[in-house]
Amino acid sequence: MANLHQPGTFANTLRQLRTPPTLQLMKPADWEKVLSALNDILDWCRGKARMQVPGERGERPFRGRLCEAFLEKVFGWPPEFILSGERFDISLLNPQDQPVLTIETKEPGHITTEAEYKTFLSRLKHYPSLRHAYLTNGSYWERFDIQVALTEQEEVTPGDFEDVGPGGAPALFEDLSVRQRVGKHFELALNNATPARAEEFFAPLEPTLYLDLTRPISPGAHRHRLTREKPHFIESFTGALRDQIADFRQLFFNMFARFRTGEVGTDVAGVCRVSFQLWCERSYVAPPESVHKRVEALLATQDTSADKLVRLFATELGFESEPAVRVSESLYAEHKKKKSTPEKRMELLWPLYEPAIRNFATQTSHVYVARLLLYRMGEDQQIFDARISGQALQPILAPAESSARIAP
Repeated sequence: MANLHQPGTFANTLRQLRTPPTLQLMKPADWEKVLSALNDILDWCRGKARMQVPGERGERPFRGRLCEAFLEKVFGWPPEFILSGERFDISLLNPQDQPVLTIETKEPGHITTEAEYKTFLSRLKHYPSLRHAYLTNGSYWERFDIQVALTEQEEVTPGDFEDVGPGGAPALFEDLSVRQRVGKHFELALNNATPARAEEFFAPLEPTLYLDLTRPISPGAHRHRLTREKPHFIESFTGALRDQIADFRQLFFNMFARFRTGEVGTDVAGVCRVSFQLWCERSYVAPPESVHKRVEALLATQDTSADKLVRLFATELGFESEPAVRVSESLYAEHKKKKSTPEKRMELLWPLYEPAIRNFATQTSHVYVARLLLYRMGEDQQIFDARISGQALQPILAPAESSARIAP
């Protein structure tokens, strides 16, 4: 394995050339901002977890927040040089669109397994341009510095990296009892990290080490060329689409009850109810109005009971058993009240439809993103007027003083 970092090597010369002469590293106060930003991201993820759609894990929101609130806002990485994809969760690129850093993200609180370490390290061989690789669950960080060229044939393990503690100095004599190390390994625990330690650990994330930021990069000015040799762009694009679909799915799922009850307008409520009624009919799900009629007819009989309601929901109509039991008990208790009304009983039926609403939100988000993507392609080809990109989008993104906000 050839050492890329010996004095006089081409790689070392290239590294010197790519560092702008006006390099401005972060000030000491900025490193406190780095730690504060990471803690804020973890707090945000904890709050986000309480609102997540069941089955939605926390890694994707954490990764997205890390790109936006950490790499872009704190370090100043231009979005055009940040990719999120399948092979590498986050890739940071040089001007030649080559990955120079990667950040593998795990769900906050997740403990990395031996198999995950093996998969993570095996990916480092795919791009010779990689110099640093981070692995993190938000509160615990690891950094692997790659100092030699990795071949596709060799297996890379954590033992191939020399462990370096905080402020560690190189050994006085080389340890000849072990094989040549491919790089160095650093660790950082966020709960006891100091600004000085953060500076030492996160220094490779400085974008000015790889990019010339002396002049601002206009949005959209840097376009990535799609080639077979650079599949990470397709991976990043498809990953971004999945992230957008997941974001819209969560939004639609969380907002469905507000749409349905008229909290955001009677017109919206009407469209929501009619759309969901039609979706149920086309998806072989018993529509709410039909189920309500069946329930009222059953409650009108003399020998009705909660068990009969359970059989109606779970056996005849095919709803999941657990919500069927809960809804049946609530309905029967409500039916016994003197002031019970059909409208109140209708409202009690909605927990039955939670899985259906989740599927409805998923399908709606796919259609929504597909239409946005189609329109954006039309904008780029100058077939459609520019309405959802560039300057036309700015008035929509900027909140108006008189705009009403929906409370979370």
